[in-house]
Amino acid sequence: MQQAARAAAEIGALSGVASATSDVVARDEKDHPGDWIVSIRVLTNTVEGLTTAPEPVLDAVHRVDLRRAYRVNVTLDVPGGAGLAPVRISGLGEEQPARAAGPDVIEAADLLRRLPLAKRVTFESGTGTVSLTDPAAHGSSPLAAAAGALRSVAGLGGGALTVVAVLWPDGDQRMSRSIEVTPAAPSEALAAVLDHLASRDDVTWITSDDNRPDVSGTHSSVDPQGSRPTLSIETAHPEADAQAVASAVDPAADRGERPRTAFDLHDANRSHSVQGFVGLPVGSAAPGQTWDELLAPAPDPSATEDQRAQYEDDVRGFLQRAASVASAPSDLQPSVQPGACVGGGGEAVHGSVSLPLWHDPTSTDESVGRAFAAITADWARAGLAPRDRAMGTDFWAPDGSRPASAGIAQASIRGTMDGLRIEAVSLCAE
Repeated sequence: MQQAARAAAEIGALSGVASATSDVVARDEKDHPGDWIVSIRVLTNTVEGLTTAPEPVLDAVHRVDLRRAYRVNVTLDVPGGAGLAPVRISGLGEEQPARAAGPDVIEAADLLRRLPLAKRVTFESGTGTVSLTDPAAHGSSPLAAAAGALRSVAGLGGGALTVVAVLWPDGDQRMSRSIEVTPAAPSEALAAVLDHLASRDDVTWITSDDNRPDVSGTHSSVDPQGSRPTLSIETAHPEADAQAVASAVDPAADRGERPRTAFDLHDANRSHSVQGFVGLPVGSAAPGQTWDELLAPAPDPSATEDQRAQYEDDVRGFLQRAASVASAPSDLQPSVQPGACVGGGGEAVHGSVSLPLWHDPTSTDESVGRAFAAITADWARAGLAPRDRAMGTDFWAPDGSRPASAGIAQASIRGTMDGLRIEAVSLCAE
């Protein structure tokens, strides 16, 4: 795509930009031959480029017609300087996940590059990583020191600093230690255990993922739902090291402020593997609390009351319509009260009404049968369908193919000595 080269040329001519290059590759030549991925890499010539370059660079990209591109990825490289680590931001300008208030990517990168222990700062998909300097990486407690430094940064825990990964090499200079840091994790005790394990040559890999659903990143397979923090360690002694990890106290998890971290310690061949949870004895059952539960918005009592009142009206109206369709007396008043949701758990509205059809001396089996058929035909038109029959009662529920009666989760009908009895259960009031 010539437009990609044109965008790079325009960016390269901007003040403060040392160079700009473009690359275009096919997304999938076999299955998606017309989808192109455009990559534009920008290098600034001064440290000020972190704050001065993003806006004009993105303006230049937007001026060029790249609508045919399947994806456009802009990478900004900023050199280091006195007291400032070099920075790379991949995905410049991309929309980021909704997060708690905090610094954006540019501000976050500027804060992190000023840390004395930062050798390099990178942001990818809005998540930051600090690579440690050689002195920091080879100190006695690299993780504890890095966690302490990060927790002194204003805004850690929100925005682009919701989590920050700390990356440092092992004895063979492989970047095999990567731990995500938040204001509460890892705990002081767990950081000490991980620092000890990281210093050993027989521990070949350590990686953690906070797994918050509002943070992009590569999620570990330790917890298949990705609903709690995870820790994966490759070690020659998984059983013994698992005991050390499990014994580390986690005050934030103890207080219910974050989920328990699930860990998986295994050898290189995965012939021996031990799973568990930080702060709990090995073999403990999985704790119930997850990120999904912790981050769920607190229910609004007034909204729940409004919804319950609406469901009461829905159930009452549904039953009154059934009575009308059956030509029952117009002064019948349905009974409506709270109860359990269909399937148990939660609160719904239950209602019932008895149609005294046999009190009419002109009623016959045929006329009552016609009333039954008229009611169920009306339910079918409203999007309900038969679901079950037990003890002479027919149960109906939304068929899912079209909108059903407002607020109704289940309805039932059965014959009685007086005529017909209709019951209805609303959706759950949340």
